[in-house]
Amino acid sequence: MCAWFQPACRTGREGPVDPAPTIVRIEVQQMPFAGAPTFSAGENLFVDRLRTAGSETGTKVAIGRSIHRYARPLGLNVNWSLRPAARIRPVTEGDHMLDHAIELTVQSTLTPLFPHAPGDVHTAVAGRWIQYAQADVKSFDERLLAELGDAFLETLTLLWMDAELQDMAPLQVLRLLSSENAHQKRAAVEAVKKRRLLVAVPALIRMLDSDESLSLRMTVAGVLAQLGDPAAVEPLAEFALLVTPEQTVYLCSEIARIGGDDARRFLYWISTSHRHPDVRKAASNLLRSMLKELPLH
Repeated sequence: MCAWFQPACRTGREGPVDPAPTIVRIEVQQMPFAGAPTFSAGENLFVDRLRTAGSETGTKVAIGRSIHRYARPLGLNVNWSLRPAARIRPVTEGDHMLDHAIELTVQSTLTPLFPHAPGDVHTAVAGRWIQYAQADVKSFDERLLAELGDAFLETLTLLWMDAELQDMAPLQVLRLLSSENAHQKRAAVEAVKKRRLLVAVPALIRMLDSDESLSLRMTVAGVLAQLGDPAAVEPLAEFALLVTPEQTVYLCSEIARIGGDDARRFLYWISTSHRHPDVRKAASNLLRSMLKELPLH
């Protein structure tokens, strides 16, 4: 368990000190990107979501209170950004053509406001890919506000669970992969990645062929590639045929990381048969690099 979850008792200048870890400061900063839609979110959005998450997890939140009242005061730094997509494939939704897209990213860092080791600083990142119609950009603000709040809550869940998942038994981590809570499920996937839990490969493969969000399934694909189990090549190949050309290129690179005969056969097929020239070119380059690495007999 990381240090800032461990209670300590002392007496402060303002009376008895609360031993529970408590978030007393929050700083929010938006990172600007040219071409992104004009949108600003006040600090209250993040404070309200933080208090909601704290009540659900038992984490104390006392924004603005003196750090001397607490044995484990914590500061939360939140950086978020909207990055416009350069190239997208327009999608029709009802009467609107979704011809624009942005990548929403939220990074939250929890830092003890007392002497601490580097490992006691925890960071979590969550992202969302959002397509919208330029002609209907005014109604987009409400959706973006909800997505921003949800992404921020996801980072908080990842932060809370990070300490617990570090020491959790592998079977418990596997159970969380089937959780109905989407944020807990994503945190469990990250734990599998950090701890390299090969026992989770079958569960991750099942997630690829499920109705989970595309964002989560793309994350799962990256974790499978990092774990390097050849059994993941075929499921990843099938998944790669269901997504956009840009995402197919990414998945081809992950399949190449795993390597092996199945990976080479799939990349050869993609390099000669895929409908999109950029995908064929990327697969050809990946295949060429893989063949160069083959040992000479």
